[in-house]
Amino acid sequence: MLPAVIGVILGPNAEQQLRRALQISDGDVTVLVDTPFAVIVYAVIVLLLAWPLLRKAVTRNRAEA
Repeated sequence: MLPAVIGVILGPNAEQQLRRALQISDGDVTVLVDTPFAVIVYAVIVLLLAWPLLRKAVTRNRAEA
């Protein structure tokens, strides 16, 4: 329940800031990954989202071996 509440509260502000960043950069999306910190944050998010699938695949491979 808490993540949904946080999303409802912060969602509109995040969307507004994204629009502002894209307007400043004339629609260039690469401005969102210009810094190494941003790339690391995006990579961590992808790993967190993919972790259940990766764990399941590793478990399946160990069971077959």
